[in-house]
Amino acid sequence: MIYMVEMNLIDLSRRPAWDKWYLDHTKMLLSFPGFHATQRFECIHEAKAPFVALHHVEGIAFLIVIHTKIKLVHLELASGVIE
Repeated sequence: MIYMVEMNLIDLSRRPAWDKWYLDHTKMLLSFPGFHATQRFECIHEAKAPFVALHHVEGIAFLIVIHTKIKLVHLELASGVIE
């Protein structure tokens, strides 16, 4: 199954830090059994969400199981627990 995620980076000055976070996040995702591959794309024209990631995952059951884990990582990022 292909799972698509659109992304926006509001503060472009943080691009290097975001790219590092994204690489680390990708490594974490790939450590989950059932998460097979991922690729990020960037739009060459101005867009509301200029980034999209396509993830090859085992299926909907996989997404249900890891949803909580990924949500916790996003909450920690948003709250400043992790950068």
